[in-house]
Amino acid sequence: MRNLLSFIGVFSLLILHAQESELEIELRDALNAPLAGATVVVKTSNDSLIANGLSNVLGSFSKQLPLAAHRVQISLIGYRDTVFSVAPLNGGFPRLRLSMKENRELLDEVQVDAMAESQTIKGDTTIMNAEAFKVAEDASTGELLGKMPGVEINNGSVQAQGEEVTKVFVDGKPFFGEDSKAALDLIPAEMVKGIKIYDRQSDQARFTGFRDGETDKTLDIITKKEKRFGVFGQLNGGYGTDDTYQLNTQVNLFRNKERISFILTSDNVNGTGNGLGQFARRRGRNIPVTNVPSGIATAWNAGVNYSNSYKNGLDLQASYSYNQNDREEESKRLRAYILPSDSGQTYREVERSLTQTYSHNLNLDLEWQIDSNHAIEFDPNFSFDRYSRINNTASQTRQSDQLLNSNVRQSSFMEDSWSLNGELLYKYAFPKKGRTFSTSLEYDNEHSDASESLDALGAFRNSENDTISQITRSSGRSPVLSGELVFTEPLGEKGLLEMRYEVERDRQNDDRRTFDLAASDADEVLDSTLSNVFVSDVYTQEYSLGYQWEAEETWSFSTRVGGQHVL
Repeated sequence: MRNLLSFIGVFSLLILHAQESELEIELRDALNAPLAGATVVVKTSNDSLIANGLSNVLGSFSKQLPLAAHRVQISLIGYRDTVFSVAPLNGGFPRLRLSMKENRELLDEVQVDAMAESQTIKGDTTIMNAEAFKVAEDASTGELLGKMPGVEINNGSVQAQGEEVTKVFVDGKPFFGEDSKAALDLIPAEMVKGIKIYDRQSDQARFTGFRDGETDKTLDIITKKEKRFGVFGQLNGGYGTDDTYQLNTQVNLFRNKERISFILTSDNVNGTGNGLGQFARRRGRNIPVTNVPSGIATAWNAGVNYSNSYKNGLDLQASYSYNQNDREEESKRLRAYILPSDSGQTYREVERSLTQTYSHNLNLDLEWQIDSNHAIEFDPNFSFDRYSRINNTASQTRQSDQLLNSNVRQSSFMEDSWSLNGELLYKYAFPKKGRTFSTSLEYDNEHSDASESLDALGAFRNSENDTISQITRSSGRSPVLSGELVFTEPLGEKGLLEMRYEVERDRQNDDRRTFDLAASDADEVLDSTLSNVFVSDVYTQEYSLGYQWEAEETWSFSTRVGGQHVL
C-alpha cells in the first residue's frame, strides 16, 4: 500500500510539471542595445500575481509559468510601460523579443518643501546653516548674522554666545587683519554656506595639543565652493541737496585660494563706514574707542586685502587700510527755572566742536609649512593714528534781563600714536607623535605724543573774573619684548607633559605735565597737582611643568606647577 501511494505522488508531480513552460523575454532599446534593470510583472487573467523580477545585464528575463494565458507588464525609468498578453502555443510559450520606446514626455515639476536645519553643534563648535535664514538678495554677511540666534552686532562689536568675537575668518583665513567688520560688509550673504563659531586655541596650543587656557571667540565664514571663483562686488552712490553724497565701492577677485579685495567708501551723511575702520584697534592712550553718535560726519575708507596659499606650503595674507573721519557738532541748550527761589532765571549755552581722526593700518600674516616637521609663522602689524578735537563753549545765566554770570571755554586736543607688534614662531614636530618643540619671539611697542590746551574765562556779577589758561603735554612709550620655549612629551596614549620657559621685559614710560600760563604766554608754570611721570622696567622669568590627560574630545584634565622671578 505504501509503494502504491509513492507511485501516485510521483505521477502527480510529473503531471503538474508537464503543465508548466518557460517564458523568455529579451528587451532592447531603439539601437538594439540590451535593457537591464527593467521590472517584469506577470499576472493571471483575474489579476493575481504569478511572478515578477528584473531583466539581467543581457536584457533577458525568464520564468517557469503555468501553461495558461497571462498578462505581462514591463516598466523601466525613461521608457514607456509595455503591457501585453501571452498564451501557450504548441505546448509552450513563444520566445519574445521586445523593443521598448523612450518616454520623451516632460514630467511635471515636483517640489519638496522641508525645514532646513538651522544649526549643528559638535563639541564646543556651533555651525549655522545659512540657507535656514532668509535675507534680501543683496544682503551682506553682517545682515545674515543679525538673523541668527545667539549672535548680536552692536556699536561696532560682534557677540556670539554671550562673548565678544575677537577674530573673524573667511574660510579659515584672516581678512583685512583685525578689522572683522570688513568681512561682514564685504562678503555677500549669497556666498555664505555656513557660519562656524568656536573657541580658537592659541597657536602654541593647536600645535602641541596642550591647552594653555588662551582662547579667542572666533567666527569663521564658510563660503560655497561654487562661489570661490569669479569677480563680484557692488557700486552704489548718491548725491542730494546741500552737497550731501554717499559712495560705496567694493570689488572682490576670488580664484579659489587666491583672493583680492578692494574697498573705497565715502559719505557726509553719517554713514556706517561700510567695510573698514569700525573694529580697528585704537592704539592711542587717550583716543576714545566709541563712536560719537551726534554731529555730522564726513568719512573716507579705503583698503586692499590679498591672501593666497602656495604649493610650497606658504600661506600669505596681507592688508592695508586707510580711515578718515571729520565730525562737526553743534548743540544749543536753554534751561528755565520755575522754583520760587530761582523763578525767572534762565541758562543758555552754545557748544561747537570739530573732531578729526585718521589712521593707517598694515597687517601681514605668514605661515610656512616647510615640511611635515618644520613650520614658521610670522604676523607683524603696524598702525598709525592721529586724533584732534577743538571745542568752543559759551554760556550765560540771567535773572530776567540782568546778567548773573557768563563763561567762555575753548579747548583743543591732538595726539599722534603708532604701534608696531608681531610674533615670530618656529615649530618642530618630532617623528614620535606628541613630542614637539617650539620657540617664539614677540614684540609690542606703542608710542604716543599728545598736546592739550584749555582757556576759560568766567565772569560773575558780584565777584572777580575767574581765568584758566593751561597746556598739557604727554607722551607714552611701552616697548615689550618676550620670548618662549615649549617642549611636549607624550605620556601614555592620552597623557601629555609640557615644559615651558618664558622671559619678558616690559618697559613703561608715561610723562604727563600740565603748565599754567601767566599773563604772558611766554611763561609756563608747572602745575604739580595735575602732572605725573611714571617709569617702570620689569624683567620677568617664568618656568612651569604641566600635565594634561584628555579622555575625550569634550573634556580633559590638566594641572600645572611653576615659578616666577621678577626684577
